Amino acid sequence: VYDDAEAIARGQVANEDAAIALARDSGSPLVIHDTDLVSTEVYCRHYYGRCPAWIPPAAAARLADLYLLHDIDVAWEADGHLR
Repeated sequence: VYDDAEAIARGQVANEDAAIALARDSGSPLVIHDTDLVSTEVYCRHYYGRCPAWIPPAAAARLADLYLLHDIDVAWEADGHLR
């Protein structure tokens, strides 16, 4: 529901920051995310027609260096994770 968007986005930021810190501390040059605030913003706008005001500027400030997107011919498969 829309009321969960804020907590989801804040959790996303916390998880990203933790992964980046871990990578930096271990000398790894790479962090891979399967979602980010851009996807949270798109989801909110698509399903709820609105998005918490802080998410769009935060998403723009935290853009990844590279995005890899599947074409529409790749079937979605459930992975068993609750999201």
